[in-house]
Amino acid sequence: MRYRVDTLADDPGSGRIELSPRTAKLLRLSRTRVLSLAFGLRQEEVLLEVMPDVPDNRLRVDPKLLDYLLVDLRLEYELARVGNTLILGPTIGLLLSEYEERLLEVLEEKYWYPLIYEQLGGALYIITHDLIDFEQGTVQGYLHVPGMREALWTRTRLPLPRAMIRRIDLALRPYKWTQIKRVMGERVFNNYFFNKLEYWEWLRDDPVLGSHLPETTEDVSKSSIDRFLERYGKVYLKPHSASGGLGIHLIERVGSHRYRVRKNYEEKDIELDSPGFERFLRPFVRVGRHVLQQPVATQLHDGRHVCYRVIEQRDDEGTWRCTGFVGLFGGRGMFTSNFRDHGFGIGGEQALRKQFGDDDVLVFRLSEQLKRMGRQVAHIVDKLSGPYVNLGIDMVLDRDRKVWVLEVNKRQNYFIPLNANEPLLFYEAICTPLKYAKKVSMA
Repeated sequence: MRYRVDTLADDPGSGRIELSPRTAKLLRLSRTRVLSLAFGLRQEEVLLEVMPDVPDNRLRVDPKLLDYLLVDLRLEYELARVGNTLILGPTIGLLLSEYEERLLEVLEEKYWYPLIYEQLGGALYIITHDLIDFEQGTVQGYLHVPGMREALWTRTRLPLPRAMIRRIDLALRPYKWTQIKRVMGERVFNNYFFNKLEYWEWLRDDPVLGSHLPETTEDVSKSSIDRFLERYGKVYLKPHSASGGLGIHLIERVGSHRYRVRKNYEEKDIELDSPGFERFLRPFVRVGRHVLQQPVATQLHDGRHVCYRVIEQRDDEGTWRCTGFVGLFGGRGMFTSNFRDHGFGIGGEQALRKQFGDDDVLVFRLSEQLKRMGRQVAHIVDKLSGPYVNLGIDMVLDRDRKVWVLEVNKRQNYFIPLNANEPLLFYEAICTPLKYAKKVSMA
């Protein structure tokens, strides 16, 4: 049931709230009692009174309490009782930028979050790190107020939320993340921004997944590259934390002492002798910035590499569930499957048919294996560095139809289902993490 909050104007400063008899019964509350009223991470002791003249869809609150709790009266809320605390919510924060100035450049583009507001209710607001007041436990957030024609988001002062979804990397300023984690605890999701080598190390010891990982090392030396070339014929040089295929190089040997290097999204190769190749490597040798990775001999389709994105998200019961399965086809002649350069995406089962033919049993078996392995990856990553609510696992199939796990995306791109012409999957990918955040916020 949704509730409007009214001001208890006849007795300001009394610390009272009033509910209808029906609402009090739903919440298993007696007629008069002292309890705590929570809104976001702020809460205050109140005196509850059950009044027959209060409408069933109303909550009356002392105005001084409203001022302290920072309750916005334009919204409709839900109520939940946890022990001796009455929670008014949900309050869900979206940490989308480090600085307000950067957020304002794209604020009105964040139209997809309000699409599901009717399923949430309460306060849904965008947060930037620079607008958080950690001493007061408040933030100047951008709140979605339904029905406002002027803008999707309105700047206002709010308490820190009871659930927060992180979508930004603060790796270069870890103290900022420490501040948030100290205040929010387990109520902030997509907790730790791991890199390629970290998740590879987490998965390699798993008895099932370990054999489905390409060899990876952060030893970006010429001798290490020569070893990969001797073993696999080619090697990928990848940034630790970049996404979208950016910054990836494919390295091959041409003759005994020459190397061919091609950068993703660039058509021109460069050939280098041994001294020239060592000079080329110098910017990449710094530990912790790049990795070498074994290339997988995938089954091409029409000269395109094919990758499968399994979207794993926590549903409103807290259970990991596949909410999207998409096939991504790279540009013709490109050495990755990222579709930003003349590539495309389609539904996962349809992609399997393109890659391996119209064998219903084979398509079902492969799709179930990909989804099952995506679920295993999500469970391991969440256990070791969570909590997370949203992960995108990229996998490929080699010519023997063996599955290889290539990437685990902690900022899973919501738009990938749209790129695959799957608007319902896009909606579900937006909706599912927020439903789980609502559950946490009301607990």
